[in-house]
Amino acid sequence: MINVGINGFGRIGRLAFRIGVSKHLDEIKFGAINTSGSMDASGWAHLVNYDTMYRKFEHEVVADESQKNEEVIGNLKISERNIDVPLLAQRDPALVPWGKYGVDV
Repeated sequence: MINVGINGFGRIGRLAFRIGVSKHLDEIKFGAINTSGSMDASGWAHLVNYDTMYRKFEHEVVADESQKNEEVIGNLKISERNIDVPLLAQRDPALVPWGKYGVDV
């Protein structure tokens, strides 16, 4: 299994996450997602759940901000798929501690 990090959670990043969750969970695990930091975790969860072109996501994504700190703005959780991914908000991707989250790619 490969541990994947997503840097950039715009439309392409969110679609990569949706496809990974729906079709490739036996092959990949999401270690961390780095966002622009322009909104909180609940806003990102909403954007994953609802897309104007691709419609409502088949799995319910919820935000958990209980583990929020200076590095993590919250977690995206999908309980039915046993997914809990930390959301980061680091503008400079070189400063993202990918190794801390076990990210391979």
